[in-house]
Amino acid sequence: EVINSTGVESNSNVTGVPTGFTGSTDLTVRLQYSSSSTKWEWQQYFAADPEGRYLTSYLAVVKGDGTSSGQVGKITLNCSNNNHGVAIQSPPHSAGATYTLTLPVNTGSADQALTTDGAGVLSWADAGSPTIDAGNFNTGGSLVTTTKTFDGGSFD
Repeated sequence: EVINSTGVESNSNVTGVPTGFTGSTDLTVRLQYSSSSTKWEWQQYFAADPEGRYLTSYLAVVKGDGTSSGQVGKITLNCSNNNHGVAIQSPPHSAGATYTLTLPVNTGSADQALTTDGAGVLSWADAGSPTIDAGNFNTGGSLVTTTKTFDGGSFD
């Protein structure tokens, strides 16, 4: 077992590291040596300190890598086989963004979209569809027409 797994993902003597894995001081990696390949083979990883790594407490924070150009905080929800998933991640450090989004209390209805009140409170609203109003598409303006006559050689 490697208690500090920093750099394991880029070590040429380790095979089978899962795609996207990034070693860390708070992740322990279990490896097994293969005499046939003369390399260490990936077995599994787990938190060195579960209280510090997993989201188990009130107001848990998923941290980025601590650099201004590195990996941002991200929560990934994988499928049952851990082959793919969806993620929610923070904006980059350069955005200087600090805000909270509060999800609605239900899942909404068909054809609704999430909207915000501008203060981070999300709610469901009818998505709607474009309408035609006097030839304009939701512009609120007026229709302008111009009539030209053709004299056989040019428009005047």
